[in-house]
Amino acid sequence: MTHTRLRGRAAEQAVLRRAGRGVVVVGGEPGIGRTALLRAEVAHASGDGYASYAAARPDDAIAPLATLAPALRPLMSADAFHSLADLQDKPLWLAERLASVLAAKAPALIAVDDVRWADPLSAFLLRTLPARLAGAPVRWLIGGSGPAVTPAGGGGATSASPGDGAVRRLDLGPLSPDTLIEIAADRLGHRPDAALRTRLAGLGGLPYLAVRVIGDDEAGLRTDVRRRLAGSSDRCRALVSAASVLLAGEQPTGLVAPLGAAIRLDDVALLLGEQPVDLIGPLGEAIALGLLADGDDGVSFRHEMLRRAVHDDLTPSARRTLRDSGLDLCGPELSTMDEELNRLLDAEAPRPDDAWAALTAMEQRVATLISNGHTNRSAATALHLSPSTVSTHLRAVFAKLGINSRVQLTRLAMRRQPT
Repeated sequence: MTHTRLRGRAAEQAVLRRAGRGVVVVGGEPGIGRTALLRAEVAHASGDGYASYAAARPDDAIAPLATLAPALRPLMSADAFHSLADLQDKPLWLAERLASVLAAKAPALIAVDDVRWADPLSAFLLRTLPARLAGAPVRWLIGGSGPAVTPAGGGGATSASPGDGAVRRLDLGPLSPDTLIEIAADRLGHRPDAALRTRLAGLGGLPYLAVRVIGDDEAGLRTDVRRRLAGSSDRCRALVSAASVLLAGEQPTGLVAPLGAAIRLDDVALLLGEQPVDLIGPLGEAIALGLLADGDDGVSFRHEMLRRAVHDDLTPSARRTLRDSGLDLCGPELSTMDEELNRLLDAEAPRPDDAWAALTAMEQRVATLISNGHTNRSAATALHLSPSTVSTHLRAVFAKLGINSRVQLTRLAMRRQPT
């Protein structure tokens, strides 16, 4: 069964329909229901003139006009459409050609979703065509935002309103729990039971997650999350994967943070053999993708369902490697609090300098490399040892120094350095 009724967006639809011609950038966090809104508006406008929907994909950059082609193809004959290929290296002429075609088809509505993935030629056209058609009854709904596709003349408006073709913005907020229950009733054909209503209430108003919960579709969620990560950087994917393992509540006690807790970025950096500053950009990517959140307590997943989707999509070997590395990182507990290190230094246990002197020569070399940011594997390569041997030496170092994490080891090493 196809479900086309849009729930909980009557106010936003009214705003879009009052906007008239010009551009509305529709924003909001991933999973907020932007695609459903754009598709509903295209369906509504199709009776009044030309209306089309296109969505950019991470691999669109490999082909000029890949993003806009699905929206433009119905506008013209096959021969006319194929002739556009001759203008791909003449973007200004291409823009003029398409502007004349669109003006002849007006009134028109063109919705383009996920524009951050738009190929360069499509991005150029999305910046320039609205200005060339400012006097024509053509509406543009652009899903998402980014400097690569901000139309010429765009402003910083936070809501759409009637006007003369200016760029406006409409940011979507979460849906109410009652609206999610209505969506469930639409899809199930009956009111959801108490257990499902409770689950829906804990989704933060994200219809994207609600649809997966209603359909009990964990496989679909994993596929969706995989697609979100497809165009991200290697470091972003590594960060999200490591966090999914370190924050996995089902792992043995002592190896990971409690379920729902946050993890410090420097802990993940040590696990990945990276400098924390090098993960700031990847963290921003993961936040923009709607997967991670950042707060005073550290980094956490936007929702446990998303963490589980990432975790379960990893291969067993990847999970095992990250889990074992997490053991080396965390010891008995996952913590990088300065207060704990201060208590360690003030305790009656051997002072750091005395304890350091008790380390064997190889243990000192291992401790020095690890405190300088090496992983077990890279330290093993530098010392011509196996990773398991390095792990054994590292456990001995932790025991002799009375510590339980690489972060504490790094800070102890820093305190030993002359000032």
